[in-house]
Amino acid sequence: TNEGIWYLGAGPLKVHQKITLVTSATTGHQDTYLIEYKVGNNDSVSHTVGVRVMLDTKIGDNDNAPFQVPGTGSISNETEWAGASVPPYFFVFDDLYNPTVTCQGTLLGGQVATPPDRFQVAYWSNIYGTEFDYTVNPGATIYDTAYAPYWVDRVIPPGTSVTFGTYYGLGSVAVNTTPPLATALTAPATLDCLLGRAPFQGKNPVD
Repeated sequence: TNEGIWYLGAGPLKVHQKITLVTSATTGHQDTYLIEYKVGNNDSVSHTVGVRVMLDTKIGDNDNAPFQVPGTGSISNETEWAGASVPPYFFVFDDLYNPTVTCQGTLLGGQVATPPDRFQVAYWSNIYGTEFDYTVNPGATIYDTAYAPYWVDRVIPPGTSVTFGTYYGLGSVAVNTTPPLATALTAPATLDCLLGRAPFQGKNPVD
């Protein structure tokens, strides 16, 4: 675990960053980082905050590691998803057609992943110098991949806090590139309970 604390605005806002190695729901191994930011309001008035996590996704020797996003496919240009279109997870490969290393980012699910308001895949050279907001250029080809989930306009009343969490680590994908089609298959190694019940408990699985 790696932790750090910062105070913003001359003290009223306390930001606690915590990065923890955890067990992946996909691989079943302790090979994924949980990245958390807890923002506490020590002031006497409410504050509105936003958080962005931005990561460079170099894998092995490939600084332009390709992305695959469910519902979209391969990403070669800067792209943004917002609201309900934000994918639950995404994959990053050292090589798209013959991967030896696969990484997975989890935006929805797990124990503490906080659904982001926006999610961007961007060219590192364009996004890295921005402090928070970045506008993607759909015409910009990505030569050095990075990604950023955003949580925006969260109101924190006095004496309370809010926590944002996201996962990034190794992934597990079975790939078959035998012509004429290339296929990839993945599934979680564990499932979450819904409302304290095991999946399909007392129900027909097709319901």
